[in-house]
Amino acid sequence: MTENVTEWRLTMQYLLNERQARKVDDVTISKIGIPSMVLMERAALSVASAVEKYLRKTYASADKAMKKARIIAVCGSGNNGADAVAAARILHERGYAADVFVMRKTGSDEFNAQLGIAKASGVKIFNKVRLTEYNIIIDGLFGIGISRNIEGRYEQVVTQINASDAWVLSVDIPSGINASDGRIMGTAVKANKTVTFGCVKIGSVLYPGAEYSGKVKVEDIGFAGAALNAVRNKAFTYSVEDLERIPKRKAYSNKGTYGRVLVIAGSFSMGGAASLAALSAYRNGAGLVKVFTHENQRVAVQKNIPEAIVETYRDVETQEDLESRLKKELEWATCVIIGPGLAKTQIAVCMTRYILMNSSVTTIVDADALNIIAEDKELKNLLACRNTEEADFILTPHIGEMARLAGTSVASIQGRLIQTAVSFASRYKVICVLKDARTIVADSKKTVYINTSGNSGMATGGSGDVLTGVIAGMSVSGLNAYEAACMGVFLHGLGGDYAASRRGEHGMKAGDIIDGITNLMAAAQNRK
Repeated sequence: MTENVTEWRLTMQYLLNERQARKVDDVTISKIGIPSMVLMERAALSVASAVEKYLRKTYASADKAMKKARIIAVCGSGNNGADAVAAARILHERGYAADVFVMRKTGSDEFNAQLGIAKASGVKIFNKVRLTEYNIIIDGLFGIGISRNIEGRYEQVVTQINASDAWVLSVDIPSGINASDGRIMGTAVKANKTVTFGCVKIGSVLYPGAEYSGKVKVEDIGFAGAALNAVRNKAFTYSVEDLERIPKRKAYSNKGTYGRVLVIAGSFSMGGAASLAALSAYRNGAGLVKVFTHENQRVAVQKNIPEAIVETYRDVETQEDLESRLKKELEWATCVIIGPGLAKTQIAVCMTRYILMNSSVTTIVDADALNIIAEDKELKNLLACRNTEEADFILTPHIGEMARLAGTSVASIQGRLIQTAVSFASRYKVICVLKDARTIVADSKKTVYINTSGNSGMATGGSGDVLTGVIAGMSVSGLNAYEAACMGVFLHGLGGDYAASRRGEHGMKAGDIIDGITNLMAAAQNRK
């Protein structure tokens, strides 16, 4: 995305785990009746075409590509290996020097059949080779079903592939990557490109699997639509075309048409977060934004965002006075943000408790409000026992905050991003935005969105404050709470990608993300 932010060709994709991908395969073959070998031939054709496209691009002419290419398919004995054998055979038939290296001489029925066809077609089959003699490697060692660490001779072969200077294409998913969560199973092939079939596998999206997958290309090999429909709780991700989901502004409208966002943020010594969240909400469509902040931050907020309404609190306010004021603010608001820069003072605790108990609109809970909840069992109980029909709560923890909320370790969450988000959302009946390099958005119905926009330049102070504002802007623009959370995360990442393309990932700051979103949305509007 950072290369050309005005490309608008992609569409929303489903993402499948290992079990779901197997079900699509099984239903297509067993219930729909499309033979496995037919699917395999289509898969092999797409792999062969990807190799050929790379060669012709690299060597500028078809003749030179034909002369220079030395291709080896490294094959396990399952159906993934069979795909690779068939791809090598197709390339051989097209005139390329393409060989096959098999780890075992027999395997699945499809593997045995493809090996027989390859032999009959004149393809050289080896069980021992020097991979350094080849400049193209097709990785067909393991597919999506790997369930234990790679060891022994297989580990040696993976090491040799990674140590080679060859361009590596993996079939469906890099060998050694867990298809469901992106874990490395002992070791894994580092691919330059992955050609996957039907749907992207979750393991190629989540880290570290994403780093090993290279550029991922999805190919339609004929899986039946009914087979995909048979899979429940499919994860999904957005593409730039999905920006069309954002409701259009109405010609006949006023500031009240686009909602009123209340930002409860900032404290005695922290005011930047309140300004960033408020500005972000305005830049993402909010009609009115009111900042309820510490009296020390009034001037700064008014200077940074003159459009915002500003109300302040004092450290000496009584609980009764504070709650009376918050009651009035909640009556005004159509969306609430609480937490950015709030600190963990007693007054911050009182505000967090009051919002949990009384908000009847979409409420985004972030930063210090999350930490306050994590440290107070009573507040956790309030969160779990509130009337969920009155308001949607969106919680936006990063991994450290989630570890405190869930009472577990950061390490345990990193290996279970999806499970953690789904479990938390289900337990507390909230929308959980679990922030990481691949942010997960889950709701209590176990719907899962996995974000693929964004970059490392966004790992900077204030980025999360901007996100809360984006989500609020999406909410008051007309999206429901879950859609607002997903679109907010996606748009936040796109804004970061736009900013990185102009400033570089090292030079970005949080405000650049807001500018990036603004420019991106303007480009989208001008394109129509």
